[in-house]
Amino acid sequence: MMVVRSPCIKECHLDAAEVCTGCFRSIDEIMKWNGADQALQVQILQNVADRKSQIKPKTGILSKVIRSIKK
Repeated sequence: MMVVRSPCIKECHLDAAEVCTGCFRSIDEIMKWNGADQALQVQILQNVADRKSQIKPKTGILSKVIRSIKK
């Protein structure tokens, strides 16, 4: 059986919708992760991918400077 890695990046901050801005999991998904079977973990990762795809890239000058520093 394949091990599914947690999307946690240890930058936990919940937004108003109770979704972590670090890993994009809901608080419910975070709480269920360790006890979840592989199928549920894969579904949570799909939910994460869906949420990430809905985020508009930041295009302001500050965001460009931050991205250049991180390179």
